[in-house]
Amino acid sequence: MNNLMVLSRQSIFHVFHAGVLAFACLFSAVWSGQALAQTQTVVSEGMAGVQGEPAIARDNAIQDALRKAVEQAVGTMVSSETLVENFQVVRDNIYNKSQGYVKEYKVVKESPGKDLYAVTISATVSTENLKNDLGALGLLIARVGKPRTLFMIAEQNVGQEILLYWWGYWGKGGAAFAGQSVEMAVSETVLKEEFLNRGFNVIDISAVTGKFEISNAYRIADLTDTGARDIGRKMGAEIIIKGKALAKEGPRTAGSSVGSYLADITLSAVRVDNGQVLASVRGNAAARHIAQHVGGNQAIENAARQVADKLVEQITAKWTAEMSGGQLIQLTIRGLSGMKDLIKIKEFLKGKVRGVQNVIQRSFERGEAVLEVDAKSSAQQLGDELASKPIQGLDLDIIAATGNTLELCVAGKCAEAAASAPTASSMPASPEEGMGGAKTYGVLKSMRSARDKDVVVQLNEVKVRGSVLQVVVSGVYQGKVEAAAGTKQSGHFAVSSGSVLDYNTNKKYESTGVDGDTCCSVGPGDIKRVQITFPAPPGAKKVGISIGGLGTFDEVMITQ
Repeated sequence: MNNLMVLSRQSIFHVFHAGVLAFACLFSAVWSGQALAQTQTVVSEGMAGVQGEPAIARDNAIQDALRKAVEQAVGTMVSSETLVENFQVVRDNIYNKSQGYVKEYKVVKESPGKDLYAVTISATVSTENLKNDLGALGLLIARVGKPRTLFMIAEQNVGQEILLYWWGYWGKGGAAFAGQSVEMAVSETVLKEEFLNRGFNVIDISAVTGKFEISNAYRIADLTDTGARDIGRKMGAEIIIKGKALAKEGPRTAGSSVGSYLADITLSAVRVDNGQVLASVRGNAAARHIAQHVGGNQAIENAARQVADKLVEQITAKWTAEMSGGQLIQLTIRGLSGMKDLIKIKEFLKGKVRGVQNVIQRSFERGEAVLEVDAKSSAQQLGDELASKPIQGLDLDIIAATGNTLELCVAGKCAEAAASAPTASSMPASPEEGMGGAKTYGVLKSMRSARDKDVVVQLNEVKVRGSVLQVVVSGVYQGKVEAAAGTKQSGHFAVSSGSVLDYNTNKKYESTGVDGDTCCSVGPGDIKRVQITFPAPPGAKKVGISIGGLGTFDEVMITQ
């Protein structure tokens, strides 16, 4: 009795709370029977700010830990923030949903502090309840930012002579496909339907028709991942699902008017910003019909629905692992004075940024470093931390960001970093990834712009890709060169066309396409990148490249 009398009101509250929870768990166990067999026990940590009564902070910390327990067990990060699910706004009732999945828990550690209250719990979570829960899938999709998905499926049905694909006849430079139907591919239509039904954000290509042109180099069925990513980047996609669907006639029973048809589909899901493969699947199915074209369509449709399930399963499994275990965020940092600056940043990430588990150094050369940060946070959250906290005298500016990448530069050194000239060996293996993306290029040659001497033009890539010569140039502002410093704050940069001169044959080849930042003003820290395509001069080893408005690069070696 004496012990009971000295209990504080706070303690009584927690005893009562635990008793109610224990009764609820007991009732749940009796009621659900074998449902408890499919459970998982996880340990999670929750934190909450102390803004008054510590007991309130403790309760909030426990709720945070319970949400994280559900995340670890089933891959669903639930939060009290406003989320959009099935086109309806859902507020603050998410915890009620996750509470139904947590069957029991106990607090195994408490760390009360002046400003922060932390608890560690051991929770038993029912995974059976979430196995086919579309609501939970919707929460997962919302938590990863509702990424926009673009489908790029090349399809060939029975009776068609070639593969048909929408990016081949897109815009003014598209192919005619004489005698062939160019309606939406059956496989693509089915996949869109399946993904929309599961709450995915799918891009409608008709909504962006005419807003940009597709390079001739990309108007092929066997499009590389980097080519598809370049198209996806221009269409605002975060995920590309690309591949092929083929249908053919199967064996036919003698004397029967009904034919059999077989379809095979191979697909992969790729992140646009960093090229990471989220899923890779293959499926096949059959159909029977009296009409050849209809039978082929039905076989493709059956195979598409089969692979849709596999795709969703692999993509959500990847997201689940990232939400519970962390994801790799790529950081490109320019303008570093040396290794000491890089060590400061690495130590800051490991010791001062919440959620960072590991920092992997991929490269460091000429003041530029590429890091991969294993973090339980998004690139946006990581960028906010880097931009808002001091790093021992280093002030970092974020100059570009995507869902999984960040480009940063030491303040005051961005223009200097952009104009530096690393060797060609530092160029990425797939330079086209840099068009609009997070990677920087090496520099083969550089010159002052013919139109504006304050702009340095860098030749980053000259490479033959099939029948196309692909040239990438960038422009950076380097300040006034003919007058006092500070009298001019930006330079002029504009590209409209170009030509390539083959020194061996003296034949000139005019440009066929210009993509990227074609104009206009380039200021301190800016980098304008442009990709220009030409017909590839047969067998040429050395050429001159003239770019309208910029000037001419002489004695340029071609990489085959």
